[in-house]
Amino acid sequence: MSIAALEIKRQSFKRIFKGYDPEEVQTFLDMVSEQFERLTTEKNESADRVKSLEMELVKLRNLENSLKETLDSGRRNVDEMKESAGRNAMLIVKEAEVEAASIKAAAFREKEALQRETLILAEQKKTFLIRMKALLGAQLDIINIFDKEEKESPLP
Repeated sequence: MSIAALEIKRQSFKRIFKGYDPEEVQTFLDMVSEQFERLTTEKNESADRVKSLEMELVKLRNLENSLKETLDSGRRNVDEMKESAGRNAMLIVKEAEVEAASIKAAAFREKEALQRETLILAEQKKTFLIRMKALLGAQLDIINIFDKEEKESPLP
């Protein structure tokens, strides 16, 4: 049974002989009515506040779930990025190793070509020196012959 403050205020009682003082009863009813009205108002305000807090709690829980999902997604992204970076690093290292091996092989081939060319040039130098010595020897022989002929038959 729900009683409103106004009902308490308007409540009337029968008058009987040797009953309660009507003024005192009315004063008490007024006081009870005011107290009841204040408590009813506080109860309604509290109920409104509870609803507001419950709605805020739902929002906060949704936000918390959203933040958790975002954090989990971020963690997954970081893990994927780490894994991808690791794969990329390994790929770069392998490519560098292959390129280094290729450069090393090319340098070795170039070294061998230079060594062959050096040997060929050394042989050509030796051949040139032998021919030059032979040519100079032949020229010297010719000069000696001219010198000898000139000493043997002087020209006037």
